[in-house]
Amino acid sequence: MTTWADIKLAALKKMDPSIKSLTVQNSTRDYLNSIVPAANRGLQDLATAGKFIIKEYDIMTCDVTNLLGQDFTTHQHLNDDIEFTSEYGQAFYFEISGRAKVDIYVGETLARTVETEPQAGFKTFKGKLVNEERKPVKIVFTGPYPYQLRNAAVFDVLFETDEDVWEWTTKRRYKLKELAEDFFKLVPSDMVLESKDTAYTKYKDYEWENDDTLILDGTKQGHYKIHYYAYAPVITIDTPDDMELALDPEVANLLPVYIASELYEDDDLSTAYYFRQQYDEAKQRLVPSGAKGKAEFKDVWGWS
Repeated sequence: MTTWADIKLAALKKMDPSIKSLTVQNSTRDYLNSIVPAANRGLQDLATAGKFIIKEYDIMTCDVTNLLGQDFTTHQHLNDDIEFTSEYGQAFYFEISGRAKVDIYVGETLARTVETEPQAGFKTFKGKLVNEERKPVKIVFTGPYPYQLRNAAVFDVLFETDEDVWEWTTKRRYKLKELAEDFFKLVPSDMVLESKDTAYTKYKDYEWENDDTLILDGTKQGHYKIHYYAYAPVITIDTPDDMELALDPEVANLLPVYIASELYEDDDLSTAYYFRQQYDEAKQRLVPSGAKGKAEFKDVWGWS
């Protein structure tokens, strides 16, 4: 396994083959001070140039039961109130587009009132209900103006916070850039699913938007392993020399060349240009990373 010290020493030896160690000398002091940002630029360039770092992200979806039934119809509110009723419940969910007033009753008691403002598109509203006596739950949609509502749900589940209440939608979106800090883009056609009926299998029933938003069936239970291309880990001045870097051998050989070309820019432009040519030509020959999904799945981390 390649360490951070290996990369630094290889870069210095590229510039001066007589260098045998990382011991600070007058001839290497300035280079060692500048090597961290150069290494990060090289790692980022290699991580997005075909030799990707492939990682995985787990998404767990629950077996959701809506006490109002499997209704995904978009309802138009005009003049008459629209009501949904269940025998009991401890949480609610719905989506509205337009100005509306929504009253939520537990038994005969008004438990929550939601008043919405006009907005473009549908906005989600969800929350907990105090219903220890398991009384009926009724949601009444009123208001003087037309608006649309959809995906109304009542769950008989005790949630800790309003935010924890499940979504009820046929399409559930996951923004990977928000979920994984090092996310670069999704790996096309490389996702596996473990459901209550099957072991890990290749899964193709999904969509994505702009290479960063995954769209799954909102009603399907399962354990998904999503593979994505990741940005390289950031090197800092505090990164220990013995830290192992999960670098592909091709990347481990190329990174010192990139670093040398960067460090030589202020001292010798012709040599810097020579090293950059070496680097660019070798980068073009990198074998693209392969997908990792399998029916019998094994966790895979690092550069591939």
